[in-house]
Amino acid sequence: MSTAEEEVMSVADRAKWLQGDYLKRNSGSKSPTEFTTGNALVSEKAKFLQTEAFNKKENEKQVEVGKAAVSEKMKWLQEQASKKEDAKKIDTDVPRSNALVSEKANFLQNEAFKKKENKKQAEVGKAAVGEKLKWLQEQASKKEEVKVDAPRSNALVSEKAKFLQTEAFKKKENEKQAEVGKAAVGEKLKWLQEQASKK
Repeated sequence: MSTAEEEVMSVADRAKWLQGDYLKRNSGSKSPTEFTTGNALVSEKAKFLQTEAFNKKENEKQVEVGKAAVSEKMKWLQEQASKKEDAKKIDTDVPRSNALVSEKANFLQNEAFKKKENKKQAEVGKAAVGEKLKWLQEQASKKEEVKVDAPRSNALVSEKAKFLQTEAFKKKENEKQAEVGKAAVGEKLKWLQEQASKK
């Protein structure tokens, strides 16, 4: 490559050129990154599918909890409505202002109940997430293989353990690729300096 062409190239283009030149000189038919890229895509897809399955299960659990809370609230509202009707039948002589106070009291009770239920659900959710996280950490530290005939919950543990192992492998591969890239750039710079000193 001539000096004029080198001046026109951007830094990114130059880095690509340096890596390509290094790979041409130091490798056979395929570069190490070509092999790991295919495996990385497969493992990323597997990770994505595992995460989606886990999220779907968690959402289903939350829907069930929500349905139970709604049915309890409906039952409570029906009871309150029947009490209200009974109270109206008994107290037909109550002035209008007392009715407004009663409605306001019912509204405040409903709001307090809703707030209380939301707090309970949040606490249950936090506790469940904490327990799940602790359980997953224990399973990851054990690194036990799951038997084929194990129950469904053990299969989830196995999936999560595989996911954690895949993540660790990816991290190591990324570190190796970064080291290879740094070494390639270092060698190319050394070569360029030698070429420049020869001129």
